[in-house]
Amino acid sequence: MKTVELDDLLASFLETRAEAESFSAAEFTAFAAANLPGQNNENRKRLERDVELLLQGNNSLFYRFGSDTCFSRRNFFKGAQFKIRPSELEIREGLLFYGARFAPFCSEDVFADEYNITSAGSKLKYQPLVCPVQFGQVAKLFQMLGRSNMIDCIVADDTGNYQVLQNAPSAEKALVKLTAFNFGAFYRKHNFSEGDAIIATVRNWDTGTFTVEYAEQSSLPGQEELSCWISDFEEGLIQAYEDHGEYLEIPDQIAYAYFCALQQGHDLRKRPFISLEEYPALMREISIRRDGPEWTLVPADEPTVTGGYDDYLPEEEQEGEEEHEHHHHDHECSCGHHHDEDDKNKPLQAKDFSAWTICWKTFPPRWIIPKSTP
Repeated sequence: MKTVELDDLLASFLETRAEAESFSAAEFTAFAAANLPGQNNENRKRLERDVELLLQGNNSLFYRFGSDTCFSRRNFFKGAQFKIRPSELEIREGLLFYGARFAPFCSEDVFADEYNITSAGSKLKYQPLVCPVQFGQVAKLFQMLGRSNMIDCIVADDTGNYQVLQNAPSAEKALVKLTAFNFGAFYRKHNFSEGDAIIATVRNWDTGTFTVEYAEQSSLPGQEELSCWISDFEEGLIQAYEDHGEYLEIPDQIAYAYFCALQQGHDLRKRPFISLEEYPALMREISIRRDGPEWTLVPADEPTVTGGYDDYLPEEEQEGEEEHEHHHHDHECSCGHHHDEDDKNKPLQAKDFSAWTICWKTFPPRWIIPKSTP
């Protein structure tokens, strides 16, 4: 049995369940058995295993290994709401940077400049713009993408960003060109000020279609509701971590947290209380592990990981060398940052991106192959 055949059958099966929020894994297994040649009772167990692996690896679905119920992300997130808290810079310049705000709530196949964003009741799209900005001014908006996703998105916005970040003394000082949406009319219409919020609603997960509404600061939930939301969200994140470990990227962890929270009786989809740009400073039971080649959300009491991405290029080595030995050390890293336990549990700051120059030169973005290796 070839995996591609099972993939094709899943695609056909999902077309028949286009409007269903969930379906039975056993139901798809029966469908596959009826349509694959040579199926019998002897190889049924193998088919069931292959089905579970396929469902768990499909990014359009939520599936917990060993469960019989599989959920469609398209239908799970349809109508879900989440909060955006524009920065003072964005309000002043009439912009809305995509950052990590939309990624957990739409297909990973949709690029930021393809997001369809309109005001509720309007068909007029907010247009994407290419905006030069010092990355340190917007770094916190992007951190919940995780390191690799963040690098990929920045280079996808403008391939010239690759060279800019490579040559910058530190990433937060680099003047990069990033996609932002023209929100000037929205801010002016609502007399928008810092502290006010945007409530986004998912209209189509597949195409990255969202509507937005204004929320005045005085109308936002109080501390008790915020505290409850954090507890429910982090309970979902911890369950997602227990189910998948560190194999999920941060946007996927967040999406799974919404799913796991619902399984635990907490529906976050109609509770847009805390934005992803606000959450890192409010973490209680979760921390951002950023001492490895990827960033990930982990329980705060999780043992630390030795080594870090700064260790890939020790200070004494020359950046121009084609081959680098990887030395792991316990003293201060080559980027000048001291990675102790307290640092790991603090919210990310712009300075956390200053090691990018080292990381970038050693490991270029995953989908970029430069003409000459730096």
